[in-house]
Amino acid sequence: MFNFLIISDTSDTPSSVYRAFSSIGIPRKEAEGRFIVESTGGMKDGWIAFQPIEDAQHDYETEELEAIRKTVKNPSFYLIEGRNGKVNFADEFIKKFTHSGKILIDNDHGLIADLVQVKKSIESGKNWLYSSS
Repeated sequence: MFNFLIISDTSDTPSSVYRAFSSIGIPRKEAEGRFIVESTGGMKDGWIAFQPIEDAQHDYETEELEAIRKTVKNPSFYLIEGRNGKVNFADEFIKKFTHSGKILIDNDHGLIADLVQVKKSIESGKNWLYSSS
């Protein structure tokens, strides 16, 4: 299993994520703005899901939140979770995710980085998902 947060400053983030998910598979909409893509072999072979998160800023220490707000002025938080299987859903999503606003990725292991930096990590073969910096 994996999970990471998208931190964004624009309201069209869900539609940008949906477009990226659509390039990986067929998104299925669920309750409360959540959607999910399963591997063609079903969830046992991997999946990825998106969900808006209310009040995630309360999980951050004051210094972390101040640093985030220097880059993303009015942050909204979105959870991406899943399980890699036959497809590396985490990397495929990041590679296909494009967005007009400012995006930070928080991998919950100490890395909070700009989307472009995470894409470069993938291109260079680094494991950004579990990296601490």
